[in-house]
Amino acid sequence: MFYKNFKKIGFFILFFCFLAFNFFIFSAENVNAACKKNVTIIARNANGEYLTNISFKIYRQVVDVDGKPKPGKSVASGNIDPILGKSIVEFDDDDYTEYALKIWDKKIGGNPTAGAFWFYNNLTLNCEESVEITKYLSGINFVLRDTEENLRKNTAFSIYTQREDADENPIKEKQDLVANLNTSEEGEVVLYIPNKSKSIDNKGSSYYIFESKGKDGGTFIYYDLYVGDTTTLKFQYVFSDIVFTLKDVYGNLYPADSKIEILEQTLDQNDKKTTGEFLKTLYTNDEGVAIFEYPSGTYVARIKDSNGQYEFFWNLEMNNRARNNITLTTDSEWSPASGTCEEKSELTIIAKNFNFNYIPNLNFELYEQTVDANNRPVADKKIKTGKIDNSGIGTVIFNPDPRKFYALKIYDKKSNVGEFWFFNDLKFVCGNNLEITKYLTSINFVLRNADGDLKKNQKFSLYTQKLDIDGNPIKEKNELISSSLSTSEEGSTVIYAAPDHPYIMDKVGRYIFSSIGGNKAEFIEYNIDVVGGKSVNFEYIFSDLILKIENAEAEKLPDKQTIEIFHQEEDIDENLILGDKIQTIKLGDDKSVKFEYPSGDYAVKIKDSTGKDYFYFWNIKIKNQKRKTKKLVTNIIRVDAKENSGKFFSEGTGISVYSMVQDENEYYHRNKKITSSKITNKGYVDFSLTPNPYLFVLKKDKKEYGAVLYAEQSKLHRITLNVSPYSLTDKDTKYKIAKPVKDYTLTDKLKGYILLQVEDDGEAWYVDAKSRKRYYMEDGASAFQIMREFGLGITDKDLSKIEIGFDDRFNDFDFDKDGLPDKMEEALGTDMENLDSDNDGFLDGEEVRSGYNPLGSGKILIDKNLSKRLKGKILLQVESRGEAWYLNPQDGKRYYMKDGGSSFKIMKFLSLGITNENIEEIEEGEL
Repeated sequence: MFYKNFKKIGFFILFFCFLAFNFFIFSAENVNAACKKNVTIIARNANGEYLTNISFKIYRQVVDVDGKPKPGKSVASGNIDPILGKSIVEFDDDDYTEYALKIWDKKIGGNPTAGAFWFYNNLTLNCEESVEITKYLSGINFVLRDTEENLRKNTAFSIYTQREDADENPIKEKQDLVANLNTSEEGEVVLYIPNKSKSIDNKGSSYYIFESKGKDGGTFIYYDLYVGDTTTLKFQYVFSDIVFTLKDVYGNLYPADSKIEILEQTLDQNDKKTTGEFLKTLYTNDEGVAIFEYPSGTYVARIKDSNGQYEFFWNLEMNNRARNNITLTTDSEWSPASGTCEEKSELTIIAKNFNFNYIPNLNFELYEQTVDANNRPVADKKIKTGKIDNSGIGTVIFNPDPRKFYALKIYDKKSNVGEFWFFNDLKFVCGNNLEITKYLTSINFVLRNADGDLKKNQKFSLYTQKLDIDGNPIKEKNELISSSLSTSEEGSTVIYAAPDHPYIMDKVGRYIFSSIGGNKAEFIEYNIDVVGGKSVNFEYIFSDLILKIENAEAEKLPDKQTIEIFHQEEDIDENLILGDKIQTIKLGDDKSVKFEYPSGDYAVKIKDSTGKDYFYFWNIKIKNQKRKTKKLVTNIIRVDAKENSGKFFSEGTGISVYSMVQDENEYYHRNKKITSSKITNKGYVDFSLTPNPYLFVLKKDKKEYGAVLYAEQSKLHRITLNVSPYSLTDKDTKYKIAKPVKDYTLTDKLKGYILLQVEDDGEAWYVDAKSRKRYYMEDGASAFQIMREFGLGITDKDLSKIEIGFDDRFNDFDFDKDGLPDKMEEALGTDMENLDSDNDGFLDGEEVRSGYNPLGSGKILIDKNLSKRLKGKILLQVESRGEAWYLNPQDGKRYYMKDGGSSFKIMKFLSLGITNENIEEIEEGEL
């Protein structure tokens, strides 16, 4: 009886403790209910039709220093559904009720700085509230035509916001570009852009500029395209042209393919008419007619007579957005030119490199030489083609014209790309032969893998380099020199490529290397510069990635485990996402895998022990022509089980793992069983699970005993399951589990430091305190960029309280020999031509190094606390010209950074060495 009563009393005691324990946990937690807000966005045009090619973003509405509304933190974004004509977004935000709305046409781009509509003061949302908002968007409907009223389909053009210069004349600049558009097969396109009343600060422009290239060159521009609020402007543009009819002195039409050269007409310094830039060579059709499309202006035509002399036709007016018909009548009867020698001459061409060795197997072409509108020599009619043989010599025989110069073209692989041109040195005397030697520049290619081994028989392509509208290098199909080049068994090859063309500005001696390396990826190197008088040695390393893959106990993963490598991308909210999959690699006996691929950002995923979920490893960066070594570590969750008596469970005991879900009060509950295993002869069982909360369960005597854990990436966790009343669990048991917080210990310790990788090639990094990321300083340009991006404004008064640092290794120029480099004197305001700026008998350098004022009396007051608070910062003098200083955290002194070069010196001299393993703990950022 006593035993039964004791069991009942014990049961009630345990039950009371359980209730008290849960009440304590529940009371201790301050759980906030979600604040849901719902917005329906609709966009319409001036006719009330809903629009679908539209994006939007919702921001908290804040105010600037003048009390004007501005966008704050972004809370939601989306795109108008093309079927429904609306978009519904829901978000949590219990701190704000007033919101700003940004809407933009997708034809402008993903996050436009120009061309976006901003709406303030009309979107108010409280918790659990839903609103629908409709906005009417203004725009321009573009239709382009030629002078015959034909639609200009598939025609590219650009739209800019219009600003004014100091004289109130309309101007456009590159940063004013709103969109690059195309009329497509439909022959029209509509762009939705705002009136200035809907710009971000109501100070934008309501006027826009149209710009398009013509068929014959020239830029057609139309200003003052006014966009009214909520209206659609219908804009029809006609490309102007002139129809030339060419006749001789007797009124006869010139035959087809007669040449008319068009130039700009301008005035010289005496206000007399003269020719300007050469524009276009036209050829007449069978009716003696040629059409010239160009923007409005005054032009000149010139035509060669039978003696090879030009006849000029002045004051040819191009009407704006219309056609002008002009007949050109020459003063003479048309007849072909003549004057070649009756005897043939032989031209011998010798090609050599800059080691004075003969160059075999090149091609050449010979042209009659003429001049352009600027009196510069150009090639005209082709006379002969030939081959330079194995001995480096080529010959041609023809009847020359002694009145003319001849232009010579030599090329290695392609006649019109990367070719050499020579002018003004080939002129014949009838009956005489001519010999000429030309020295050619080359690019000597040597390709290696990241181990330094030669890449033999490696195929590659070579292009001439062009620039896009933003000045970025691009390669195009028509700039290809050859796609079948190879380093051969020797591991190298030589390609003869020309430097800058002597007269044609577009033909620049700059080249692009392209090769398909490992994993079928294209490796590209831009800006291979070839200059006259020497050859270029181009040695290229195919970058790769060494992945060392192991678990938290430094053991290799199971055989046949696979890793998947992806391009890393960002979504519209700048969250990291997986891009295209590059490769799946099966792990073998080694913990390491090698992956040859170009520079970029990549991500890796590895299956956990459930076989259904993945570990994700982000921000794996491969740098150009370098090897990147990255360790990827999966976690281990080691589970053992213990009887109430303290005895451990034996081999074969089953352990189950459940996923968990969180309720509205932030408590976790058992969800689905995801895997199970048995304790091994080691006395425990290991799981490898992705970062998430889990419940581990042991079953005994029809009861379940559990323990919870929030698994962390790359970490070894240890859990013991105890068979105890306190560990009893079922589907209704709830848990509070704290999510791990990222450990920034090392980052916080090193913030503001410049770190040097002592185990690699001495790569240098700046650790930004705010973002807690490290930024690569490759050279002076990147150091200067870091200086400007992470600079903190400081007043001259506060800056003067920080001690100035000197490092004699900088070896900067000191004109007046006062101990202060000229760069430093410029920043401090001392006289770089006077060794004692304040005439107190002490050199400027002596005073500064001793802590005295070089521009006055007394000692400078140093604030050690200010230096400590700002250590590692890049300080910008906001009251001056933005001079930059680096406050070295190692000595608390500031060092002047005049430019990228001096910033790079600071990087080298004031850096702190760090191992590869330690630097990997600090996340890498992008400039």
